[in-house]
Amino acid sequence: MAAVLGWRQLPARCKVVGPSCAIKECRWAASLLLVRFNSNSTNPSTWWDEHLSEQNKEYMQQLSGQEYKDMTASKLCPLKDEPWPLHPWKPGSHRVGIIAVKLGMMPLWTKSGEKHAVTMLQVQDCHVIKFTSKEAGDGKSAVLTIGGKNVSSFYKPESIIDFYREAGVPPKQKITRCKVSDNAILKPGTPLYAAHFRPGQYVDVTAKTIGKGFQGVMKRWGYKGQPASHGQTKTHRRPGAIAAGVSY
Repeated sequence: MAAVLGWRQLPARCKVVGPSCAIKECRWAASLLLVRFNSNSTNPSTWWDEHLSEQNKEYMQQLSGQEYKDMTASKLCPLKDEPWPLHPWKPGSHRVGIIAVKLGMMPLWTKSGEKHAVTMLQVQDCHVIKFTSKEAGDGKSAVLTIGGKNVSSFYKPESIIDFYREAGVPPKQKITRCKVSDNAILKPGTPLYAAHFRPGQYVDVTAKTIGKGFQGVMKRWGYKGQPASHGQTKTHRRPGAIAAGVSY
């Protein structure tokens, strides 16, 4: 089995890591972690903990977590990096969306006592990762790739890590692409918050529902079903005839 050996530098000092790592004490506060992954696999996973003890494994995880926290915190201050020029909004403009996690539902009451059921969403570590121009895309609109919720990089291939390293953000659990107009382009690495939207705006939400198992045609496709009486037996929720009289 062919394997590829790679390494990444972490900003810390490590005394003993394991036989698969080359560590040398010096004046620089740095440690090198050598990881190996299978280059022939379509989805190679990193074997970073193959020769590490539990103590060293926990140390490297804490070290990487702190590194990503510092990386995320550095993106929170807009004064550290110059953003791309901002353009005024025009009718027909398309802005980038955000990635959020559903927390649940709760009721809200207005001042007049009217009750509304609302869905709570949490925007967690959402950043712009990549900008694709019109010329590099479909030629009609630019595309922004965004990602949300930081995850560990130890089980991701090196090609994916390089994708996030270019934007200077930690690896994300979920990424998606949004088509935007020319006046809504954002610089890669820009953080996105819930304040990206304003109260009263209408938004389109897309998500995966929870698994409901095998369902019948009435629940899954909205069929009317069979009559409730007049000689019907065990066919109340069955589909019955479909597309009768339709020629192909």
